[in-house]
Amino acid sequence: MNAENKEKGAAAVEFALVVPLLLTLIFGIILFGHAFSVQISLTQAARAAARSMAVENSQASAEAAGRLNIVGLDSAGFSYSPTSCAKDLDMVVTVSYNLTGFWVIPDIPISSKASMRCGG
Repeated sequence: MNAENKEKGAAAVEFALVVPLLLTLIFGIILFGHAFSVQISLTQAARAAARSMAVENSQASAEAAGRLNIVGLDSAGFSYSPTSCAKDLDMVVTVSYNLTGFWVIPDIPISSKASMRCGG
């Protein structure tokens, strides 16, 4: 066995040791990017719902306005505090979503809040 064959074998072993770490890193970057994208969508939906609730004082129209901003996240939940707007109160809208995991990754609950003064 010559030195060139030993180097090829060593390269194969190094590749086998590095590939799982590299794939784990790439998978983590993709998962984090997706979770961050969902967080941004929820924040935008909460802002739109709070704005609509503060101006129109209707939970139905507020949720419709919020759902326009979260395409693909149909199971997102909206909660309002207080339940109706009175002048000079702060309307706080919380939008929550359960990002489903897979394989060894558990489900990740993500939520976002937005606040706007009522009476608009």
